[in-house]
Amino acid sequence: MNKYLAVARITLSNQLRYAFEYFSGLLRNLITLTTLYFLWTSAFGTRFELFGFTHQEIVSYIFMASLLRSLVLSTATAEIGSEIAGSGKFFYYLLKPVGYLKYWFTLDLVGKTVNTLSFLVIFAIIVNVFNINIIIASPQHLFLSIILVTIAIFMNFYIASLVSFTAFWTNFGWGASFLTMLLIEFLSGLYFPITVLPDWMERFVYLTPFPYLIYFPSEVLMGRLNIQESISVIFSALLWVVILYFLGRFTFAQGLRKYEAQGG
Repeated sequence: MNKYLAVARITLSNQLRYAFEYFSGLLRNLITLTTLYFLWTSAFGTRFELFGFTHQEIVSYIFMASLLRSLVLSTATAEIGSEIAGSGKFFYYLLKPVGYLKYWFTLDLVGKTVNTLSFLVIFAIIVNVFNINIIIASPQHLFLSIILVTIAIFMNFYIASLVSFTAFWTNFGWGASFLTMLLIEFLSGLYFPITVLPDWMERFVYLTPFPYLIYFPSEVLMGRLNIQESISVIFSALLWVVILYFLGRFTFAQGLRKYEAQGG
């Protein structure tokens, strides 16, 4: 445990050293969230309800989704594919007394912490400026949503790692991770609720793990799912985590057999 705490301290120090990137992230979050707020407000116009959401519900949704983007979707694992495919640096990790996935999960948590704290600054400013009331249905829903978000953090890590492991065979690490990130942002409900999609596409998305990353945690928090439905969603998310975990372990093991160190 101490070695992973040391990794976390070093990673945090490195991230805070780059002030320009930090403030660029703040500005990006401010622009994205403000744009989504005005976009949905304009779409509602004089309507009371749109796509089954009231204006307050959709605003609460996009704010929660944006927060979850920092907490769940932010990941450092795109670098895994680049290291495997390009630099030969991956070989040196195999010589260190740390678990490779545990090492990257530690980096992931540090990055998520920095990103989330940064976003909370923007979150607080916009909520106060526009006098927005975020819907939280009940303490029970809050508790269940926290459980689901925790599961989602592991789920996204395993998805991102699994995609990065394709670099063992394709030598196309970062590109695959970037394309997957775009797909996840679209299908997880980051910019709009899944119910906005056509029925056939909505049914398809529910068969994937992506809605459990943002859409379902937001729905649970706002109470649009009752307690029984929320618990059912949690068990489904746990099943996906187990599947992705073992699939990732299997892919990593097979990749090590294929791996040939390149570079120096």
